[in-house]
Amino acid sequence: MRTVRRLFYRDIVSSVGFVTAAFLSLFFFIDFVDDLDAIGRRGRAVWHVALAALYEVPGHFYELLPIATARGRGLALGTIRTATGTLVATAAQEVVLRAKA
Repeated sequence: MRTVRRLFYRDIVSSVGFVTAAFLSLFFFIDFVDDLDAIGRRGRAVWHVALAALYEVPGHFYELLPIATARGRGLALGTIRTATGTLVATAAQEVVLRAKA
């Protein structure tokens, strides 16, 4: 049981991390593109805009964590379900082949 719990924990945490990183990257890109029109005004450069978009990431993290957790959990459990179904089908096929022999 400990192995299964560790498998679930590892898969769910890695999927939640992946989904969170994907959402944060998307929101960073949206904020960055939204602020591009500020370049050149009052001496702002591209790195100013990138830094301003980077400063908004913690707020987006706080907003997106519940959504990313739900999506990541679903992704992990769907992956585990698919892998388990494949394993059961392979084992059943092996049993049938041994019974025929």
